[in-house]
Amino acid sequence: MGEDESGAFLVWGDPSLYDSTLGVLEEILERGAVEFEYDVVPGISSVSALVARHRTG
Repeated sequence: MGEDESGAFLVWGDPSLYDSTLGVLEEILERGAVEFEYDVVPGISSVSALVARHRTG
């Protein structure tokens, strides 16, 4: 990607269960070959979606 372009990762799952994506991004930054910033945009957790689907809670 060019300097003025943006990219995104869509990570499926509950961050409390599948949090390795942030670790991978940090590892890439630590290597120093590329520089980038990232933001985390929270969504609905998989547990919440499951509870809503089964109409329990």
